[in-house]
Amino acid sequence: MGYPGHLWTHGIDFQQRAHDVDSIFSTGSTQLLHKYGIGYVLIGPVEVTQINADPAVFSETTQQVFDYNGYKLLKVLP
Repeated sequence: MGYPGHLWTHGIDFQQRAHDVDSIFSTGSTQLLHKYGIGYVLIGPVEVTQINADPAVFSETTQQVFDYNGYKLLKVLP
């Protein structure tokens, strides 16, 4: 999501977006992944420490394409 103020300057409801991002990383919500047209999910040290991202919640909705030095890149399945 990045800096919330950037979304706000473009008229995007950053509070709802932040809630959805947290939900995606904690539940692996297929509905939200498709709602935002997300094709790939990157989980690195920042996502793990700041938003408690859990790669295991994506096990049925993604395919891992990269895993190196604490970073996992996951491709969202259709």
